[in-house]
Amino acid sequence: FTGAILEASETPSSDYDGDGYVSTSELYRFCVARINATWNSSTSYNDFLPHLSGTAREYALWAAAD
Repeated sequence: FTGAILEASETPSSDYDGDGYVSTSELYRFCVARINATWNSSTSYNDFLPHLSGTAREYALWAAAD
């Protein structure tokens, strides 16, 4: 999970809406895709996914990578 977060900070495609910032929902979407592509496809325990919790409030976490 931490690796997916770090990868998102360096991957321009993690900014799904193209507004120049990676938001909390974009980070969640990116992490789900990376975990499914790496961890869940390489083990018989393919039920690991981050869970949504908290409020529906959206935060910009960092500027998108170039």
